[in-house]
Amino acid sequence: MTPIDFNERAKSWDANPAHAARNQAVVAALRQRLGLDGTQTALELGCGTGELALALAPFLGSILGTDASPGMVEQFAAKLAEKPTAKLRVVCLDLLGDHGLSETFDLAYSAMMLHHVADVPGLLVRVAERLRPGGRMALVDLVTEDGSFHGEMVVPHNGFSEKEVADWGAAAGLRLLSLGDHSHRREERSSLSGFPGHSGGLTAR
Repeated sequence: MTPIDFNERAKSWDANPAHAARNQAVVAALRQRLGLDGTQTALELGCGTGELALALAPFLGSILGTDASPGMVEQFAAKLAEKPTAKLRVVCLDLLGDHGLSETFDLAYSAMMLHHVADVPGLLVRVAERLRPGGRMALVDLVTEDGSFHGEMVVPHNGFSEKEVADWGAAAGLRLLSLGDHSHRREERSSLSGFPGHSGGLTAR
């Protein structure tokens, strides 16, 4: 059993067609569920090489991409250097650490990142602190499975149940809006969870 080295995988990440297909599905789901109108400010958790942010950019006002992997951030930054846009920024930081992030956002989202985080409840609390009143958190990740999705690779979580997501969200001052299954193949099952914050509760901490 081996851990995943995202710095090592960063340079070849975009060559995997499954990643591109998943990004398209995530964009469609977020647009449908969240009513993106091109004005919302967003925080992406685990932005990787930036492909999802680039695909979502036309439907959001701005996106700050964050990732704890320097290799992933380097790939994203290179794309922004080649084609600069005021809508997108990327920083390398650990949102569970002393990140110094002071901005607030209308939306925080992640795609297939949460199961790589050991302290998910702690992360949701930290991210909720960065949401504006009425802000939302959208999490696309694995439904609880038997570990076959990653094979011999070690991850902290083999997906999540609806109760886990709802309970952790509630502890962060959020309530579960919806949970859905968005794939057709069992090995690629993922869930989309939308959290609207209690009025004023996400910033009054």
